[in-house]
Amino acid sequence: MSTWTGASPSTSLLYQARTALPPGALDLACHAAVPAVLDVGLLHLLRINFFVDPPTVLGHDVEAELLNSALFAPAGPGLYQVDPQLRGLLLAGLDAAYGIDRLRKVALLLEQYTNQADPWQPRELEYAQRLTALSIVEPSRAADWLANAQQQAAGRETFGQDWFVAMRERLTESPGDMAETYARLLDQQPTPDTVRALGQLGLLPGAPVGEIVERLRHLAESGDAAVAAMAVEVSDTLRPLFRYGVSPVPQNEDRHVSLLNLLALDPMALADVVGTAWRPRTNRDFLRVPIGETPAGKPVDLDLKEAAQRGMGPHGLVIGAGGSGRHELLRTIVTALALTHTPDRVNFLLVDSRWNTTFGALADLPHTAGTATALIPDPYLIDRLVEALDGELNRRKDLLREAGNFASAQDYERSRRAGRELEKLPTLVVICDEFTELLSAGPETLRQVFRRIGRTGRALGVHLMLSARRLTEEQLGDLATYLSYRIALRTDAASESRLALGTTEAHELPDEPGTGYLNAGPGPAIRFRAARLTGPIADSLDTVVDILRNSGPPARPVWLPPLTRQAALDEALGSLRVTSEHGLHAGGLHGELLLPIAVYDQPRQQRQDLFWIDLSGDRGHVAVVGARLAGKSPAIRTLVYALALTHTPREMQFYCLGDLAGSAGELRALPHVGGVADDYDTHQVRRTVLFLEQLVSQRQHDRDDGAFGIVFLIIDDCALFRERFPNLRDAVAGLAAEGAGYGVHLIVAARDWAEFWLPVDDFGSRLELRLDDPTTSILDPQAARRVPRQVGRGIVAAPSGAVVDFLALRPGLSGDQWPDPPARAVADAWTGSPAPPIPMLPDVLPYWMIPGGFERMRVPIGIGDERLQQIHIDFRLSPHFLVTGDPGRGKTSFLRALAATLTRQVPAEAVRVIHIDPMNGNAARLIASTIGIVEERLPGPDGSRYQPGPEVFVLVDDYHVLAGERSPLRPLVQHLVHGRDIGLHLVIAHRYTDRSAADPVLLRLRELNSAAMVLPGPRTEMSISAGFAGPMPRGRGIISVRDEEVQLIQLYLPPTGEDSET
Repeated sequence: MSTWTGASPSTSLLYQARTALPPGALDLACHAAVPAVLDVGLLHLLRINFFVDPPTVLGHDVEAELLNSALFAPAGPGLYQVDPQLRGLLLAGLDAAYGIDRLRKVALLLEQYTNQADPWQPRELEYAQRLTALSIVEPSRAADWLANAQQQAAGRETFGQDWFVAMRERLTESPGDMAETYARLLDQQPTPDTVRALGQLGLLPGAPVGEIVERLRHLAESGDAAVAAMAVEVSDTLRPLFRYGVSPVPQNEDRHVSLLNLLALDPMALADVVGTAWRPRTNRDFLRVPIGETPAGKPVDLDLKEAAQRGMGPHGLVIGAGGSGRHELLRTIVTALALTHTPDRVNFLLVDSRWNTTFGALADLPHTAGTATALIPDPYLIDRLVEALDGELNRRKDLLREAGNFASAQDYERSRRAGRELEKLPTLVVICDEFTELLSAGPETLRQVFRRIGRTGRALGVHLMLSARRLTEEQLGDLATYLSYRIALRTDAASESRLALGTTEAHELPDEPGTGYLNAGPGPAIRFRAARLTGPIADSLDTVVDILRNSGPPARPVWLPPLTRQAALDEALGSLRVTSEHGLHAGGLHGELLLPIAVYDQPRQQRQDLFWIDLSGDRGHVAVVGARLAGKSPAIRTLVYALALTHTPREMQFYCLGDLAGSAGELRALPHVGGVADDYDTHQVRRTVLFLEQLVSQRQHDRDDGAFGIVFLIIDDCALFRERFPNLRDAVAGLAAEGAGYGVHLIVAARDWAEFWLPVDDFGSRLELRLDDPTTSILDPQAARRVPRQVGRGIVAAPSGAVVDFLALRPGLSGDQWPDPPARAVADAWTGSPAPPIPMLPDVLPYWMIPGGFERMRVPIGIGDERLQQIHIDFRLSPHFLVTGDPGRGKTSFLRALAATLTRQVPAEAVRVIHIDPMNGNAARLIASTIGIVEERLPGPDGSRYQPGPEVFVLVDDYHVLAGERSPLRPLVQHLVHGRDIGLHLVIAHRYTDRSAADPVLLRLRELNSAAMVLPGPRTEMSISAGFAGPMPRGRGIISVRDEEVQLIQLYLPPTGEDSET
């Protein structure tokens, strides 16, 4: 090893990789640097997807050598990771050698592999892999996902903070720009360090090694001895490792067959191809193109027409081992057809079951009706391909029938070209690479649709070309009967050659890419060397595609790309504008309750349309159901923003229960939002539901004061709401049943339909996102099983009734015109009043607010939250009262306020108040005195009636101190049942303890169904406090009075100067 290569660990590792590993191994390592970690399976997929065809062909042994090299370190059982110091350099090499598209393909492969194999444990690692892939494919979505996940993780046992820090750093990484680095090094003053940096750069794939060595030669002649010596050392190290300077001549270049020569096209005048090669073709030349030359130099044509038209088709097979040139041949066939046929005569559907390494830029041809890639290992995409193909066959069949029952597409086209006004029906050539893997991974329906093309494609103008690396008789099966021409390049097994040709000749071919046999009839197979479209820039595939790209009408799509990009909300709503009357709004939809919420996919109909939900009518509620991180909260925000951009805060208001996965704070800025209640804010949740229940009642009786418009109640977590607020279930169910008809709508989210306890039939719109258990789907369990693991993906019932896939619109606006999130943009543009808040209980009720003129035994004690009205204790109906609460909650203040009310507002001769303070030690004496008073009022043995007298109120504070078997109040127990008749009223305030739970006095009060109040604390009595969890201000309690609903109450404080902290 040279001295300079050991100067840094990174350089040392790169040099070892160049010298100790097989050629091309470092290129594979660049691909392996993309994931956070990798296992043997993922590395294998990287190799077979990107390194089985020229120019770089790697064998299976390279995988083990690479993982055992110093480039990788163990990261867990069966897991490996690239040396962290090398990752940035390797990614720069990947970008320089293969371009950003290759980086995206590797990211997509990582995402698909994670979805299928799901090998990553713990869960943090799985999400690191997904986030790594997403950060490359769609960086903005990755950043949003990470932000939302971090909000959800706050305070919960999910990902640790270190994980978020690491992932945020990873998201900010980007592949280095090798050209920029190289230019910077050239601009710097030469030093030994810059020379070493040039050498390190030269070790990477994609580096301009020839230029670097030439630069080093100049530096070796410089006047700086240290720089010159280092330049010589670095140059001497690099020279044996690379061929540089003039581009190397590929092996067998003298036998290269130029496709453009075969087509008689001038490589330097390709821009004229539309006027020359696109001339009308004779019946003989239609679908007939050269694909190579025989060893004698004679052109070999492939004619896709059927035998009745003296062709070789309509369907065929192409087989060839890795490195045989099969992909190049397929590109040649497509390019030849595109250069000689207009898009209104021939279209292509290109299917690459793995990645778009086969067809590449051909996807941009105007002839291309779709490029279906990365189908494995995603069953959803394979099903989508089946539907697209089946739908196209049905469309063509219907077109022929409706146009006059034409027997074939050829007859139809002849009639059209003769002058009849008919829709164009180009021949569709379906080319499916790696079809055997697709059949193995896909459902039987895929083979069935291939069979259908085989049977009916001739008449419908659909040609099928199946291609594979490996082939068995079982895989080919009954499809063999439909394949009339066979092309076999070099095969790995003799049996594969026999299947294609009937002989072993293809297996015996030399290891020269592009050499093969064409078998298209009863005679012997024709040996040929495939034509290529590579070399000088004017002869390149990209140049051809650039020339043809806009030269003809684009093909009618047969395969639409799957839904991956979330469109922004304004892309669906239309242009937004600001007016003084409406603020920021979508003018064309103002006031509408029919709004776009998603894009839905109809591969069979070859359409992707906006999905509109209709919130008008009696069922104008929305159910959003999906697993954690499936996108429920973003979907709800999208709906809220859509409504806010079509209605003013005067016309529509929103009230939210729950934090919407941490995004409720974002909605608070929206002027339409009148309130957001935390899950633990019992009072605000109750007031919101109860107020809206009353609003519906007022509108039913035409008593609405017009302060509110159309109102939406958002419940973020259906199951959590039911658990925490069981006493509000009936009220919410009532809103679901009747609210929409009176302008009160629900938007309810749940993790699955089992948690959705409201009547589903009341919800006219049901968005079903990805479910943890697809079998619980109420729309279509089979369709639910195919929903990808992408935020916002789900299924929904289309207007036709069919269940279709959808991708929710993004809750944001496109471009830079409006600030993000939309809540800010709407708020900035609105100059009117915001949505009114729901009236709430006051946190403090001073004593002077107690109304006078009440009936003397019907005593006001506070304001209830049900209707914000006075709460009275009618001691004639419920003679006793029990208050439970922890210290500092307001028990003593309540007793003092009650005593003040009784003594100040009830005539003195009508009431007597006895205070018992356990700390005074006079409880027994006062109770004995009280018993003496009340026993005088009991009927005598002669049957006389109860004797009248002033009402006696015994107010006992801190009773938990006295409670137990020896309680001084125990003698009162026998008289409590007669309280109403003898004017005895026992009011006890105590703290809940284990001892008080068995106290005879308290037990007797409960037996008598006495009115009670709980001032919540850690150990409140759950008998009446269930459903009222959460912090409350001092003096806020839960009250239960006979024959009335349990509700919250805010107590009056005692008169000024008599307040207490207990």
